[in-house]
Amino acid sequence: MKRFCSFFIISIFSALLFGAPKSVKIGVLTGTSGYGCAHMIENKSNLSIKNLGFEVYNSSQAVIAKLLNGQLEIGFVTPLQAAKIFNKDKEMLVVLGTAQESNLAIITSDQDYSSIFSLKEKKILCTGQNEEAEILMKTLLKKNEIQSELDFETPAPEIVSALISKNAEYALLEEPYATWALQKSPELRRAATISNLLEKAHPSMVMIANARFVRTNRETVNKIIEAYKKSWEWAERNPVQAGALAKKYKLTLNQKMAEKAVAKANYVWKDADITRKDIENLIKLSKDANPESFTGKVPSESFYYQR
Repeated sequence: MKRFCSFFIISIFSALLFGAPKSVKIGVLTGTSGYGCAHMIENKSNLSIKNLGFEVYNSSQAVIAKLLNGQLEIGFVTPLQAAKIFNKDKEMLVVLGTAQESNLAIITSDQDYSSIFSLKEKKILCTGQNEEAEILMKTLLKKNEIQSELDFETPAPEIVSALISKNAEYALLEEPYATWALQKSPELRRAATISNLLEKAHPSMVMIANARFVRTNRETVNKIIEAYKKSWEWAERNPVQAGALAKKYKLTLNQKMAEKAVAKANYVWKDADITRKDIENLIKLSKDANPESFTGKVPSESFYYQR
């Protein structure tokens, strides 16, 4: 009887310690990655995950800070940001999978643009220094032996204004800013996407999680992954409704822009073990394009979650 009681007490303690979490908070970013989460936020009560909550942030740096101090369990950041954190502390975070691939586009008012070689000796306004935009653009220019001036000093909203006012002829923009620019001026066009020019899509956003949370809540983590996949798939099928939900949950200020940007967002889901090669390739490109953009080591196998 004593042995049974002891086993029962230990079982109860283990369930309390390692069972379902008291709450699960997911950090969602404004912009296209957030639009893909809108359906999941709207239907969180149907996901069979107790005390699931969402918090909206304007920057991935804020998401990282909350993840590191334990105020979030799951969030969205760029692959390089995740890898840099892993280099500082291999026990803090794991990548669950790639949630988006590059949607960068060359936006221009130049009606004479015909190919990548039209960028020769042009000034191109860009966002994303030390990140995907700089890495992929420099890779593209180097591959084609083209000399262009890349300007990273202007924030994305101001780049859109510069294009509309014709103070800038070329820009490299991600969604939803590319769609926003095209909405504002019929003289602008999407000349090309970086993925098409490089003939390869690169990861631009990953879902990451607190490593301690993952170790003790694998079932919950897997449910969240499946819920996210269904959410962005729904958004692609229902862009108008997705735009409305994005506005409702303050993921966008412009519902019409969100509706149109969903189609260009490049949502995907690739489990971490599948997307590992893509992330490692992006890190290699970053070291070649700008050695300062990533100075650490390529993350080891423990960086990647396996379902």
